[in-house]
Amino acid sequence: MAVPLLTLEKLLPPHLVGSKAHDSDYLHLSLGRGEIFVIFGPQGSGKSELLACLAGLKTPKKGKVLFKGKPQGRPTGRQNGMVPKIPGVYEELQVWEYLDFFADVYSLDAHYRKPMISAAIAVCELSGQEAQKIGSLSFALRKRLSLARAVIPDPDLLFLDDPFYRLDRNEQAVMRGVLARIQERGTTLVATAPCLGEFSEVASHLCVLTSRRVLAYGPTSHLRASLSCFKMMQVQFESGFRKAVKVLDEVSSVHHLSISMTTANLVRFLFKGTDQELTELLRRMAQEGATIVSYVEDQEFLGRGGRRLPR
Repeated sequence: MAVPLLTLEKLLPPHLVGSKAHDSDYLHLSLGRGEIFVIFGPQGSGKSELLACLAGLKTPKKGKVLFKGKPQGRPTGRQNGMVPKIPGVYEELQVWEYLDFFADVYSLDAHYRKPMISAAIAVCELSGQEAQKIGSLSFALRKRLSLARAVIPDPDLLFLDDPFYRLDRNEQAVMRGVLARIQERGTTLVATAPCLGEFSEVASHLCVLTSRRVLAYGPTSHLRASLSCFKMMQVQFESGFRKAVKVLDEVSSVHHLSISMTTANLVRFLFKGTDQELTELLRRMAQEGATIVSYVEDQEFLGRGGRRLPR
């Protein structure tokens, strides 16, 4: 039987406090070749901290992370690599020079170096950009270049911190195709995302985080029913804003609450419950003196924007 590429054994996400953790906050998970594990949740929910822990950049406080059955070390780039949220690139180099430099860092054999760089350029849709200076590239192209750097040695495992960050709809579609091609090569992907939208059709495993809890994790096919109970809501108030926040703070079905500091009348929260229970919550806020101008569900948070979670 093949050893899983990545194994999580009783792992507590590093942003959670052990003394306050529940049994359901500890992660037990195994990933095989070509699978995609997405860690998602609202801003400030500890996604990047958990990713760093899985990648070997942070030591777990509780539990173990194993790569091919052995304790995870820092990513070397050869068998496992890391792609940051903001691409760190050398702006004075040309695209080919940059990738050739990292091929040297990875100690790739000279005989295979050129075809492997060419393959990375093709996979990441950078053809025609080889002679361009990096300083002239758009943010989206730099993101793909950072990814191309990571896939040169054809790693078994890649960690991606919010690969769709600051990309528009068209750029997201291109990135989605790039990630699909990397997965088809047999690479396992572990990624963070503020919402499930772009990953809803491809994620094999999920972990839903908030700043206080692990709300759900496991194979996507097993989470369909439990995730259907969650809604990411945005509510705008005309008055009684503080009273509404007080109500939300006291409700156990509100799992993550963020307040807009610019307008001071907008709240965003993750709610677990039925539509009727949500209606009751809105009515309770109104009874406490809050005047609601509008409320809307973020359809992209759970990938509901015209898509369905995979079976």
